[in-house]
Amino acid sequence: MKTISSNLAKSKRGARYDKFTHQFYEVLKAVGGPRVVKFVSANLNGPDIRTVERNARCAKTQKPGFDVDTLKLAGEIYRQAKATHNIEGPVLVEAAEDETVLLKLIHWDQRTDELVGFCGEKGDEHVCQPGFAVVVGNDEDAYQRIEAAFKDCVVGHMARVIMLNPLHPKLPAVAVFLMSTCNRFTHAEVRDQWQQLDDLYNEHLYSAVGPLVSHASDGDSRRRKLMYMYALSEEGVRYTLDHENFTMSCALKERPDGRVFPADLMDQDFIHNGKKLINPLDHASRVLSLGGNAAHMHHLALVVQRFDLVADHHLRREDIQREDRQNWASAQRLMFPKVRECLQKIQNGEVGIPENVVGTMAYLELCWYYVEIFCSFTATLAERVKFASYVVNFLRIWRHWIYLQPGLTLQHNYITRECFQDVLLSCHFAVLLIRAVRDFTPDEDVNLCLTGSDCCEDFFSDNGSFVVNKHNYSFYDMLNNTGVMNRLNQIRVDENAPEIPKKHKKQENIWHKGNPVPQQKPNMRDFPTDEEMVAAWEAGLVMSRSKCRELGMAPDRNGEDDHDPGQDSDDDGDDGGGGDDGDDGGGDDGDNGGGDDDWFSKPHKVTGATEQRLLKEMCSDMCEEVSQPTISDVLGQADPEVLSSLRQQFDSAEGDDRPSTVSSTVTIAGLGSMHKSTLVSQFNGMPDVSKDRLQRVRARQFTKKKYDSNSMEDVTNTVGLFSDCAVYVKDRGLPAKFLLGRVQRIQNTGARGKVEYCKPINLNSTEQYSKVEVHVAMYRQETEHSYKYAFKDVRVFPIHSIIMGISLTYSPESNKYTLDDEDVAKLLEFIHEQDKPARPVARKTTQQMAADGRVVTVVQSGRSGRTRKVVHYI
Repeated sequence: MKTISSNLAKSKRGARYDKFTHQFYEVLKAVGGPRVVKFVSANLNGPDIRTVERNARCAKTQKPGFDVDTLKLAGEIYRQAKATHNIEGPVLVEAAEDETVLLKLIHWDQRTDELVGFCGEKGDEHVCQPGFAVVVGNDEDAYQRIEAAFKDCVVGHMARVIMLNPLHPKLPAVAVFLMSTCNRFTHAEVRDQWQQLDDLYNEHLYSAVGPLVSHASDGDSRRRKLMYMYALSEEGVRYTLDHENFTMSCALKERPDGRVFPADLMDQDFIHNGKKLINPLDHASRVLSLGGNAAHMHHLALVVQRFDLVADHHLRREDIQREDRQNWASAQRLMFPKVRECLQKIQNGEVGIPENVVGTMAYLELCWYYVEIFCSFTATLAERVKFASYVVNFLRIWRHWIYLQPGLTLQHNYITRECFQDVLLSCHFAVLLIRAVRDFTPDEDVNLCLTGSDCCEDFFSDNGSFVVNKHNYSFYDMLNNTGVMNRLNQIRVDENAPEIPKKHKKQENIWHKGNPVPQQKPNMRDFPTDEEMVAAWEAGLVMSRSKCRELGMAPDRNGEDDHDPGQDSDDDGDDGGGGDDGDDGGGDDGDNGGGDDDWFSKPHKVTGATEQRLLKEMCSDMCEEVSQPTISDVLGQADPEVLSSLRQQFDSAEGDDRPSTVSSTVTIAGLGSMHKSTLVSQFNGMPDVSKDRLQRVRARQFTKKKYDSNSMEDVTNTVGLFSDCAVYVKDRGLPAKFLLGRVQRIQNTGARGKVEYCKPINLNSTEQYSKVEVHVAMYRQETEHSYKYAFKDVRVFPIHSIIMGISLTYSPESNKYTLDDEDVAKLLEFIHEQDKPARPVARKTTQQMAADGRVVTVVQSGRSGRTRKVVHYI
């Protein structure tokens, strides 16, 4: 306002603006474009658009591959930020990486005279090459180079980015590596890029900010392979937690100044893991089973329906009718403690008929503990170590229980293998990072909430907003936008810089809205000692075993496992004592006895062996190179002679004799000259080259779910979710009977997989639902018309087996249900009709009159279908 008032009496040429005003309009141009700058400047007496564009020219354009200039610029940004915010000493840095889909387009870069967007030459063994570009040149062969490039090179439809993410809230993340890719690269190329990044980082950035200690990803199988190879390695000096149940570690490496810091810490993004943990709740073919208790999204739909006030649970319609499976805010709301409080009231029968939601409560609690490791406002560092141990060991025990349970499979009743492995990596990483900050940078907070690859998602989103707010852009656009983003980072570290817009609301962290936020937050520099960390990990192990025992996921020892969980000691006899640890049943140590209960008492033993075996398998056949259709599949494989000629042309164009001035035109034989950019656009428009519009397509397995007031517990001639029904059962050689149950799921098997039904089905018109199956939790008959809810006995029946909806009266005192007398009469009448013996009924089909007075009747038997003739005389 001071600048505006001082320029009111001045002409446009005589106006002067301070540093903040210039930065404000520079940011405005970057995020809003020239039209927004002109509008704001005209109404607030701001600088001319040409002045703003002149200031913005200092943004350096990113180059493909590792750009040394960008690394040096990042060093300047971090030095300025540390000086501005009085940050002394080293800050631990994480390298985050990810890929995103791009428009499949090639651009000619006038600054370098290169075709940008290719990822390498075609061939059966094509591997994407960082920094690959084709130099056009000014000679008469320029057209042939362009034509040969489109014919013999692969156009990348994705971009791979590596960002440096300092684990400090005042230091921005900077993209230092960009490459166009068709997703044809293996873990070997990733490992080489990691090594190259380490060398360049130590040369240009180590002294400016601190050591590069970890790599972060969001579930890519090639990087997961490398992460497990590093985390389970035993080479060199290992940095770990001294507990036999803690199975991962990292290396210790000497840096350029002679100091030793951790290296090769492996992190999987906790936000991505949190969404992957929530996704199985509404999966069409996956039913999570925790001790026989199902965990499913239908239980959360009950919460929304039975509790009228949103303040009771914070859930929205989009949280249970999930169409965007990457909605992080929605996933967080499902984990809020108030949701579990509502589920507990449903379990207790405080709101409506009680329903078994124990499995859903336990699973959401597990998810909550996992996110609390990184986002908690109340947990101390020692408590976060305990939470990490609880999550790791609960998943291990649950996995073994599923594997040993008859009728259950890991494919259909457990989370995905990738999610299991990523969560284990993430939890071990969090514990090692707490220990590393304590030992090497004790003057800094442990900022677990800043870890992961979410900075890459912000980077991709910001790129979309720079292209007229459309999230479709080419690799060339990304290169240009990255230079602008680095310029914004330079502005952001200024203490008087304008505020930069935040991310989309769906991706924001809302953990504080559903969890208590104390006035005095825990001290993130109150580091636990090694002994306290080991004790916290042990406490998490004991807590996980206690929870699994409560859910029924403990080995059967003829009642010996009913001891007090609080007395459970996990010394396992390692100290030489002869006391029973309460888990092995006979006092034997799992190592000595080798009993069948090791999976519960020492889950790391079995899981650890599996991880070691997996490490060896991963080196051979796991995470094979991704083979996806590329442009080479459309245009055909290039001839070897053409490739050789093309390579010579590229090499000759990339020599030292490259002209200093770049011509914007190219000469085409018989046609004359044409602008290079125009020619490239013509090649981009070839019909054989498909254009990817940045649509992340997911094969939808669900119809659009609509939970409404009529979709649950409606028993009027229909069967719906959580409604009681009677099922017709007829075993061979036995009389017909009916069973009672409560509907848990309704599924239809269609041409594109299974479809989840959430609305009631009319039992009077089941013909259209011939392939529908109903999952029913059975009632166990106690007396003649009294039943008890056996929620773990879930059976699947075809829809035509459902007789009718029924009315049951619940008695909280006896915890039993009584069948309505009218329904009893209807069901008995139905069974009586079914038990009647079927009699053959003759059916007259035709009659004929003969000339001599005979009447010939053709009769068909109702049972066998045979025909016979009956003759009558008149």
